[in-house]
Amino acid sequence: MTDQGININRFNQDFNALLAKCMNAKLKRKGTFWEPGDVGDTRLITPQDIIEKAIYSLANPVSAGIVKRAHQDCSRISRIGDIGAPGDALKRPHFYFRTNSQMQKDATLRLCVPNAFSDSPIDYRQNLWERLFARENEIAVERGHRGFMGKKNAMKISAFDRPREDLVSHTLNPRIACCDPKLMRKEKKALRAFRRAYREARAAWLQGDRSVLFPPGTWAMMFFHGAKTMTFKEDILIL
Repeated sequence: MTDQGININRFNQDFNALLAKCMNAKLKRKGTFWEPGDVGDTRLITPQDIIEKAIYSLANPVSAGIVKRAHQDCSRISRIGDIGAPGDALKRPHFYFRTNSQMQKDATLRLCVPNAFSDSPIDYRQNLWERLFARENEIAVERGHRGFMGKKNAMKISAFDRPREDLVSHTLNPRIACCDPKLMRKEKKALRAFRRAYREARAAWLQGDRSVLFPPGTWAMMFFHGAKTMTFKEDILIL
């Protein structure tokens, strides 16, 4: 996801809340839809990092043992062929919204080529195809004789099924991903500086200083409380 206007936090808030309400209505259930926890937004520093994370996401159905090839998956996932395409027109869910709802009746979802590859979209997609195919083969070898569930069996799973054992809790929630060690050290230093400046600004705010400037990338204090921030820079992590 490319966020050029510091909108990712508001997008996550609205999208996750609306999706949870729609799915609860469709499944006729109540209560919390999402597992509690922070959103896992990770900033990708280099073009290579973008490729790595794209392959990780595209190969998820294969890594989970559902299908042998990602394109066989029956769920609504990102597909390489959709990147740079005109997009799909999606209709407003009738089971949640009223017929006279102010929400628009349809919207077009387009997957755009990341800015780092905008000059060579065909090469970008071809690179993804080749890397994904190689990753799928690696996973097949790793799984050995365990095989895959298959599309038909996956379609039989109830939305109310749950694992027999409790899921392992993951404590890692990285904010940065970078394959270049030197750049990674630089980004970590910038992140520490941001957090330090944020703590100092927040402490001043709690003492009643409403003129204090929060570091670039601050969102919650600005959006919910009207706090002021320094001039935004493109290379600042949004938190």
